[in-house]
Amino acid sequence: PVGVRTAGLTHAQGLLFVAAHGKGLVALDLLAGPPEDGPDSPPYGPFALVSPPELKDAWDVQRFDNKRLVVADGAAGIKLLSLATAGGKAPIVVGTVQVAGVAAFLDVSESDVAVGALNGGLHLLHMDATGNLLLQGSVAGSDLVFGVELHPHYLFAENGGHVLTVRRPT
Repeated sequence: PVGVRTAGLTHAQGLLFVAAHGKGLVALDLLAGPPEDGPDSPPYGPFALVSPPELKDAWDVQRFDNKRLVVADGAAGIKLLSLATAGGKAPIVVGTVQVAGVAAFLDVSESDVAVGALNGGLHLLHMDATGNLLLQGSVAGSDLVFGVELHPHYLFAENGGHVLTVRRPT
């Protein structure tokens, strides 16, 4: 989007979802077909969805599965969105988890979500069998926690010029 700072993005159900600071979440239609403006034009159509009103400051978005997205929504924490209403309507918020700090960076692996939070450290969320995201644990870092990565046995975070490494719970 023009004039908006963007961060993370992901695709699901023929849409490209873009986290837009201060605006929430926007989506571009990837199924609109090739543009008529020529081969150098972007391969997507106009904005397909508006952001759910609950999203205020999206920093990152990751696809949890084909029907759900996870959004790092700044100081408002982590939002779980359902895409069941896609097709011209905004996804709906079906869950919220508050974490310390400003939720800014995400990585998803199977049923786990790693969250890097500015001024809040590294957090691990897990989706239980009923579809609820639950906070499993947190590790304090410096105020400069940036990118996060889930590994089968570890969580990694870029932490103010250092790599913070934490063994994942079993």
